Amino acid sequence: RKVGDLPLDYDHERGPAPGWIKNLRSQGTSLFADVALTPTGKEKIRSGEYRFFSPEWHPDWADPESGRKHGPTLFGGGLTNKPFFRGMAAICCSE
Repeated sequence: RKVGDLPLDYDHERGPAPGWIKNLRSQGTSLFADVALTPTGKEKIRSGEYRFFSPEWHPDWADPESGRKHGPTLFGGGLTNKPFFRGMAAICCSE
């Protein structure tokens, strides 16, 4: 990815980032992310203020420079309590 880490936000609103997606990995049919959270982002999750992740993605993104299509592409996402996709596990913090 040309831009580096993927940004998180609160409720898909512009503003301070609660963290950055550093790595993605698939396990079976699930996708997991390694995220570097800010101290505020950690506290909002640990306190229960935010519980879920809501992805920002495109089903078949095309690079505007080359026109090459990449298929499903994640751009980032938001910490939220009302995710569009139901049935995802709650966010958990670990060291």
